Amino acid sequence: DRDPAARRRAAQDLASLGPEAAPAVAALTAALGDRTPDVRLRAAEALGRIGPAGRPAVPALAQALRDADPMVRAEAAKTLGLMAEAAAPAAVPLGEALASPDVAVRREAAKALARVGRGAEPALRALLAALGDKDKTVRAQAARALGKIGPPARGAVPALTAMSRDSDVIVSREARAALESIGR
Repeated sequence: DRDPAARRRAAQDLASLGPEAAPAVAALTAALGDRTPDVRLRAAEALGRIGPAGRPAVPALAQALRDADPMVRAEAAKTLGLMAEAAAPAAVPLGEALASPDVAVRREAAKALARVGRGAEPALRALLAALGDKDKTVRAQAARALGKIGPPARGAVPALTAMSRDSDVIVSREARAALESIGR
C-alpha cells in the first residue's frame, strides 16, 4: 500500500497472529526495507512473534542491525534472539551490535547471542569485550552467551572469574554459571 500507516497496521496485524503469520515471512522480510522506520519496526516485531519459522528473514534482520533507527536495530536483535538457534548465521552482526552506542541495542544483541547458544561462537571476541560493558544487563547476557558456547569460550575464564565477584548479584551469578559451563 502507498500509505505507510496502512503498511504499519498490516505488520501489526500480522504480529498479533504470531506463528500463524508464517506464510507472510517473505512480505515481512521485504517490509524490513521500507522507507518508514515504524513499518520496519513493526515488521521486525511480527517476525519475532513468528519465531523460528521466520528463519528465511535472518539475513534481512542481520542487515536491519545496521538500520539508521536504534529502535529498529534493537527490535531486529530481539527478533533474532526469539529465533534462537535459527539465528546462528547472524552471530557476527549481533556481535557487532554489541558495540552500539545505544544501550537497548547492546542489551538485545547480548540476549540474542545468549539464545543462539553454541552458534554464537563467531561472536566470541565481541562477547569478551561486552563483559566490560557499563550496563549490567549486557554484562550478564554476555556471560550467559559465553557459558552457552561452552569450552570454546575458554579465553573468557579470567574475565568471568573477575566478574564472579561483581557487586551485582545477577552478573556474578551468570559469570559463575558460565565458568561451570566452560569448565576451568
